[in-house]
Amino acid sequence: MMPLSQIAPLLARGWQTHCPNPGEVAVTFDDGPDPATTPKLLKVLDQLEIKATMFVIGQKCRGNKELLKEVAAAGHTLACHGYSHERHWFRDASFVQGSIRQTMYMLQDCGLRMEPMFRPPFGAIDWKLHKRVTSLGVVPVLWSTHVADWKLQEPDALRQRMVSVVHDRMILLLHDGHETSGNVVQQLPYLNYEIQKRNLKLITLKAKSESATTVW
Repeated sequence: MMPLSQIAPLLARGWQTHCPNPGEVAVTFDDGPDPATTPKLLKVLDQLEIKATMFVIGQKCRGNKELLKEVAAAGHTLACHGYSHERHWFRDASFVQGSIRQTMYMLQDCGLRMEPMFRPPFGAIDWKLHKRVTSLGVVPVLWSTHVADWKLQEPDALRQRMVSVVHDRMILLLHDGHETSGNVVQQLPYLNYEIQKRNLKLITLKAKSESATTVW
């Protein structure tokens, strides 16, 4: 059976699953921030001059103000992965919209701006979730590919997967804050080399201009 993480982008009408323009790719990280793994990730991203999009969990922002400031100061984009890491599908509008607003408020308390984008935990979507997200002026975002990096893998196997999935207009799903995140960080130079070899431009994801009007 095809896993949900692969099914979701196929069903995601109206959800952003690719970069907007040919020649662009985006590297994204879910589930941060994490004081044990995020500093190491930031160090390697800085060395490689990669700017990433970080879909953070609102609850994990609490107590990590300085770390979040480091993420933003390094030029990475902060977006919403839910206030808590639980499925948002088949939940009422107050739950979904409260989850997004609470995450935004946590970042505001840190003096930071949340880019109005939302990626649902586990990629779990239903036909109502899109409407509940966009009613806030928030762009719903998924991905075009992933490498199952939340699972324990041999470094060589993960490296091969990260290199082989690179494609034009790619939005790559990766994870921070996991026991496997160290392995991901080690393979980032190989991913970066493959992107450069293909003459693709790394971008951070931004909300579309037509979504700029929000009910914050």
